[in-house]
Amino acid sequence: MRPGSKGIFLSPDTWSKLVGSVEEVREAIGNQEETQIEIDGKKKMTLSQFKGQWYVGVREYWTNPNNEVLPGKKGISLKIEEFNRLCEVLDEVTDWLE
Repeated sequence: MRPGSKGIFLSPDTWSKLVGSVEEVREAIGNQEETQIEIDGKKKMTLSQFKGQWYVGVREYWTNPNNEVLPGKKGISLKIEEFNRLCEVLDEVTDWLE
């Protein structure tokens, strides 16, 4: 199985920054407030609501000719339950990357 073209690549440094932002996202989840955290240049982690469901997103952003920063196609959106499952294995993934 090969990854799709809309996936997102995270270098070990970017992964480390994502892991360091998890508590801030968890706090935003508890407060049910939308948030956006830059994790590496063009990549951001967000908490947003869509059709009554909360999602944690990790996505690449781009700047259009009008200097507006917009979400790109490459990224992932996780339901809160999926994000919590990812949080359970953060240490395992980090160890694997080292």
